[in-house]
Amino acid sequence: PLLKLIDLNTIQFQSRHLVLGIAVNINPKNLAIFCNSFREVSTIGTVIIFINNPISEIHKTIAESTNTYLIEFDGKLLLPEYIRTYHPSTQRWILFDRLLSVYNYRLARAFDKVVVVDVRDTLFQTNPFDLIANNANELHVFGESQGLSIVSCGWNSGWVRDCFGEGMMELVGNKPIICSGVSMGSMDAMFDYISLMSRVLLGKSHVSKKFPHCERNGVDQGVHNVLVHARLLPSAKVEYPDTFPVINMQSSPEYAPSGSSSTQLLNNNDKPFSIVHQYDRITTFQRALATKYVKWTNLADPVAEWQGDTFCSNFEKVMNVELFRGVCDLAGSRQPSAASCCEVCVLNKDVVKVENGQKMVRSCTGFTYVNGVCYMKSCSLNEIRGYVSRFRNNGPRSFDAPGATCAYMKLN
Repeated sequence: PLLKLIDLNTIQFQSRHLVLGIAVNINPKNLAIFCNSFREVSTIGTVIIFINNPISEIHKTIAESTNTYLIEFDGKLLLPEYIRTYHPSTQRWILFDRLLSVYNYRLARAFDKVVVVDVRDTLFQTNPFDLIANNANELHVFGESQGLSIVSCGWNSGWVRDCFGEGMMELVGNKPIICSGVSMGSMDAMFDYISLMSRVLLGKSHVSKKFPHCERNGVDQGVHNVLVHARLLPSAKVEYPDTFPVINMQSSPEYAPSGSSSTQLLNNNDKPFSIVHQYDRITTFQRALATKYVKWTNLADPVAEWQGDTFCSNFEKVMNVELFRGVCDLAGSRQPSAASCCEVCVLNKDVVKVENGQKMVRSCTGFTYVNGVCYMKSCSLNEIRGYVSRFRNNGPRSFDAPGATCAYMKLN
């Protein structure tokens, strides 16, 4: 009852290559970039994506057109119950482990190379499986920046300190940060890695006894760094974009597309990176990719895109103002257009957010889109009425935000 599993035992896989990912409340534009770019570099690799229910028709169409397998799941039914409030970036390791455990014999025979990757912000430019040696037990993980240590970053040091304690922080704190968004290797190495990640996050490993209490968004990267730097994954090797063609854009601002309309990212040798993770860090790059891979709407006409998006019918829109500056902050999501924020907001209901050390449930009721980011808001309807009233009475000057699109749930 927890997972509507595809019947893997009836599938005749066309290759021995597997891509695993999770897509929770994913905008279809991002899914289209992921699936279509992979199919451009591999026509036969198998892609399996966990996706929260219900699956929309447009997501199904993207999956069917790219021969992508979707596993529908309901996060509110997962067991044990405490993982129901886990962030999807944490839940994914438990789901991957259960998939491989349930079908271990079948998948072990079917695949010898595995790529685990973030779905929402990943682009494929060459076949990543060409980077994994044949018949080798190896795990490739990818550093964010050789000059940035765990202890120097508040986020990463917090994840390690809160979930593993000061002793572990002293052991790994001066090691470089490794991003958990992309990992690849042999099936044996990846199986061991995913299994250990799952056990730690479930609180069933001696490595940490602080789960589930320390869990929050991003904490899986803290676990990822500890497992690698504490040498609990002996086959792991840390790679960097200057010698291995996989890049995390967040920490590599020196790399950028050649122009605002470019859909390709090259390394210093003018060769394409195989995997570009976090492509959305460059707004013009994400928009160019969406223009290339999204065929059901015209991003060059934002008015028509908004009017044609059924999710946007839930919102009132005002231009060049920010009604909710500094209040009701929920989360941020990088998107190629303001209309893309509508679906992101509608789907972000019952979001678990840590406030003053406590997990609180919030829902998106509006957003501001500026500089490629949807800043989602969780104002109550009464709060929205108050800000709208102030705007109407005082005029736009007090809310001035050139280039911004602000939207809020329609008030009945």
